[in-house]
Amino acid sequence: MASSIYSNFKFSYASLIVLQVNAEFTRITTKPLVSTFMFQLDHYTDPLLKAFRKKGGTAGLKITGIKAAMGKLSMFLPMYILATSENDTDAIPC
Repeated sequence: MASSIYSNFKFSYASLIVLQVNAEFTRITTKPLVSTFMFQLDHYTDPLLKAFRKKGGTAGLKITGIKAAMGKLSMFLPMYILATSENDTDAIPC
């Protein structure tokens, strides 16, 4: 029972910090953090993927495993973006 309360507290506290960081970023830059980050990430995705494909050895094997896991999770990304950007005026279209 105590561990459940602790894990709920940790989750709530982490969520609070994320909300505070998002609010502070928006206050300073007048832009939403999540959609700004995702937009900038899109610019670097192709060069990063090209660099990752060229990797060999142990690093290449680790990257291949991570890419496979990301492929499995990619179906959930549009739902996450919609859920986090419901109030953003610059929401990322899915």
